[in-house]
Amino acid sequence: MALNDFLQKRGWKKYLFENIYSIGPPNSLTWVAEYSLPINGYTFTGQAAAPTKGAAQDKAASQVLDHLNGGPTYPGSIPSW
Repeated sequence: MALNDFLQKRGWKKYLFENIYSIGPPNSLTWVAEYSLPINGYTFTGQAAAPTKGAAQDKAASQVLDHLNGGPTYPGSIPSW
């Protein structure tokens, strides 16, 4: 996972909050992953739902990484780390 590598290189893995759960009937679960990373006065978040736990986690992690890299969902570039 790219987000995990990014955080480990900076020693930030311990700051990542994860909330992963499923909703719906047992034969048709939807997995939800929510990540929150408070760093240097900013809180970078990602939330996604998918039919598999891994897919939901990957999508939410990708959103956080996009925020960290100043992607389209973040209004400006963040300070240089």
